[in-house]
Parts: sequence; structure tokens; C-alpha cells
Amino acid sequence: MSGDGDIKIRLVDVCKRFGDKQVLDHVSLDIAARRNAVLVGSAASGKSVLLKCLVGLHRPESGRVEIDGVDTVHLKRGERIRMMLRFGVLFQRSALFDSLPVWENIAFKLIQAERMPRPKAREHALEKLGQVGLSADVADLMPASLSGGMQKRVGLARAIAGDPEFLILDDPTAGLDPINTRNINRLINKCVDELGATALSVTGDMASAREEYDDLTMIHEGRVIWSGPTADIDRSDDPYLQQLINGRAKGPIKMRVRARGPS
Repeated sequence: MSGDGDIKIRLVDVCKRFGDKQVLDHVSLDIAARRNAVLVGSAASGKSVLLKCLVGLHRPESGRVEIDGVDTVHLKRGERIRMMLRFGVLFQRSALFDSLPVWENIAFKLIQAERMPRPKAREHALEKLGQVGLSADVADLMPASLSGGMQKRVGLARAIAGDPEFLILDDPTAGLDPINTRNINRLINKCVDELGATALSVTGDMASAREEYDDLTMIHEGRVIWSGPTADIDRSDDPYLQQLINGRAKGPIKMRVRARGPS
């Protein structure tokens, strides 16, 4: 991968546990500037917890989470807030505020954190709606009146509001049909390109993981199993990676999941 000067996101030996359950076990990961990376793994492998450690929603017990070379784990509250303003985040199931119209959902960070005047914030929100393929007519609707695909687009518009340097997207196509999945993936790539952003997504869609991203990291039982360019996936002989990517019933993942039981 790229030299250290190109690394925008770096995780070094990150460990996170909940009670006696080790969820992340010495996870290390580099993401280079302007790369669109994806994190994959079986259920309960630690993917979403890793994203939450990255954006400061969980604090690891040990290890470093570096953004542009700055370890963010022990930042003071004000420093962390300033750092997080550089991020756009799309949570699983979009996580829109039911009580706010679409435009205020999109402009929420701009109004609350950046103190942008409401008229200017609305104008910015309308611009972002256009970027994700939605018309201005949607701006004053409530989230409950939108289809699943439209809610995903609004969530993406909120993530790119303020033109962030980093995009963190948790399962952005979960629950969508193949057509909407393809559309959302194209919008994500478009937004990453237009912003010049560095992006990390989680997905359970292996076809998207293979086709839509520059780099892929597989995590299993809290450990990184494989990491590299998506172009190298088929050349890998790692049995975990090949089982997951190709959706095979037999393999090491199945045996380990059964041994652990439900989680």
C-alpha cells in the first residue's frame, strides 16, 4: 500500500472488549488518502464496533486510532469535536431524526455544530439533495414518508453535508433491492470522487465489496484476516476470505460460528 505520507486513517493494535467478550483483538489497518475502502466479515465479527471506535463512539482499551498521524483515542472533548467535524457518517438504517424534516436532518451538523444560519444551511441541504439524486420537493417531507431507498439517499446527503474529508458508512445498502443497491453504490463512489474524500464502509453485500471499492479488509472474530486491493481478492488463497466472498457453506467460518453460538 501507499507510504506513510499518504495514510489518512491508521489503526494500530486496537483492542475493545465488552465485559468478558473481546470484540476487537489487536486490529491494525491503514487507509490511504482518497481511497474507497470496505470492511467485511461474518455477523458479530466486530465491524461496526471498529467504525464506532474510529469515530469516537467507543474508546478502545488499548491501541491507537490515528487521523492524519494524530492519535485520537485520548483527545480532549473540544479537540475531538473539532476532529469529528471533518467526518461524515452514515449510520446503519440511516438513523434519521423522525421529528425533523429532511432538510434539517441533512443540515443538522451544520446548524448545531458549525452554527451555520438556518437559511444558508437549508440552501446547502438542497444542494446535497441534488447531489444524491433527490429533488427540492423532498426537503420539507418527514423521514417516515420516504421509501427505504430515499431514506438511504437522505442519510448519504447528511453524511456529505459540509464536504467532509472522511466518509464512514455503516452498511449503506442494507435492506435495499438490487437496483437501489446499485444506485446507492454509484452515488457513494460519485461523492467520494467529488469530495476527494477518504472513505471506509462496512457491507454484507459481497458483490458490492468486490466491485465497488478500491481496498478490502476482512475481519473475523475481532482480528484482521486479510487486507489489500480488491483486485487481489481472487489471487488470495486465504480460506476465510474465499469462503466469505464466494458465499460458500463449508469452510472455517462456519465451524467457528457454531462453536461460539449465538451472539
